[in-house]
Amino acid sequence: MPDWFEPLLGKVKDILKGTQNIPFLDQILNADTPVTTSLSDAHKGFRFLDDFNPSFFNRLRYLPLTPDGGYVLRPGLFEIYLQSYCVKAGTYAPGEGEGYLYTPLKGPCADIVQNILRKSRQYPELNQEDIQMILWAIIARTKMSELPPELQSVAQKLLAPDEMFRLNGGAIGLIPQEALDRVLEQVPQPLQDIITAEAQIREMMSGAQVDFKSIEQVAVLKRKPDASVVPP
Repeated sequence: MPDWFEPLLGKVKDILKGTQNIPFLDQILNADTPVTTSLSDAHKGFRFLDDFNPSFFNRLRYLPLTPDGGYVLRPGLFEIYLQSYCVKAGTYAPGEGEGYLYTPLKGPCADIVQNILRKSRQYPELNQEDIQMILWAIIARTKMSELPPELQSVAQKLLAPDEMFRLNGGAIGLIPQEALDRVLEQVPQPLQDIITAEAQIREMMSGAQVDFKSIEQVAVLKRKPDASVVPP
């Protein structure tokens, strides 16, 4: 999540405080954000590695594992190919020249997301796209019980019963389009993108047919960010 999101959301709540004529406003703006991780949480103290270009790495996957699936590290240089997942809908895909930083997961559902990522390796038969859709459903606060049967089956493998209970009880449901439009008229473009994406994902996830490509188009923005509307 961008650093500007939480402060901006707080300002929007202050502006709209006391507004009585917008149904579901509290649901839209006050619902807990499942994952709150932002750039300010990232570990940035590795600049000494900028010019470090070794010619050889060992394969990390050849190291022994701990009982919970972690790697038992030893001195050396290692590489591994991993599957990656999006944990914030309505934001931009990586672009040319961008990099990655190590950042811990934070937020009310951070533990659930972390458990899904760890547990997914136990089910190599599960499609990466299906796992991603479960994550998007959680981020958009969709009830697991409202997912199509094939995705519910995936969720049942990746989620413990208590996690299913939390996700089914904490969702905010579908927001009427009229109410959503009235809220979007009063918030800046970056926040509009996120609110709109989450609302669309909730609606799409509750349908009889769920198509990954269609949801990806909503969750991952392809257009170039407009610096004039993105707060610093």
